[in-house]
Amino acid sequence: MENVVADHLSRLENPKMENLEEHKIGDDIPKEYIMVIFGEVPWYADIANYLGDDYLSKGLTHQQKKKLFLEVKYYFWDEPYLFRSSVDGMIRRCIFGKESLENLKHCHDEPTGGYHGAHYMEKKVFDSGFYWPTVFKDSTKFVKEWIISVSRGNKYILVAVDYVSK
Repeated sequence: MENVVADHLSRLENPKMENLEEHKIGDDIPKEYIMVIFGEVPWYADIANYLGDDYLSKGLTHQQKKKLFLEVKYYFWDEPYLFRSSVDGMIRRCIFGKESLENLKHCHDEPTGGYHGAHYMEKKVFDSGFYWPTVFKDSTKFVKEWIISVSRGNKYILVAVDYVSK
């Protein structure tokens, strides 16, 4: 709207376009690489490939296929994200890798955050609307690493809480 000349030029018909053939865009990406992101395969790649394109990875054993079909009913694909519906009625977005670690840091460092233990951290992750299968193990590991980094080798840690403002 601001550049009237460019708008006008974009609407002009090109007589040379009639002579050109339409070329179809090739779908040359193998289906095995649909969910590969920067060389890192997410934990939910098989589920997303199945929901998004009815594709099963080659080499899955009978037990892996059976587990996939049992799990897939809890997930749904809404381009470009995978979501999981939980027993509590919440729908959570599935994340992996660096994004899950950033989520743990955010839940710990937010204004209402702080050290409350691994179980409270898991609750905050779920309340924020995210899911990954190792959230329990990762939050416990995150809390332990945080305690070690704060203590810097000291035997005791003194914690003071201002109950008026917190």
